[in-house]
Amino acid sequence: MAGGPSGGSDRCASPALQGFRRSLQRFLGAADGSTAMEYGLIVSIITLGIVVFLRSFGETLSGFFRAVSTAMLAS
Repeated sequence: MAGGPSGGSDRCASPALQGFRRSLQRFLGAADGSTAMEYGLIVSIITLGIVVFLRSFGETLSGFFRAVSTAMLAS
């Protein structure tokens, strides 16, 4: 009895579902998927660092740029 992971026949599944299943199996079996996950984690850590930095020093930076803008308009 041939069948998919659920034990049923793949002939009943739609072609789109079969294509999705094949793509998912290729993604999970490929080493490139783990590399993509690592890059995703790196990007999320960098993003978190930027958010923390801007929340901590945002008001100071805003004041600095406001002073520069005022000085440029005055001259």
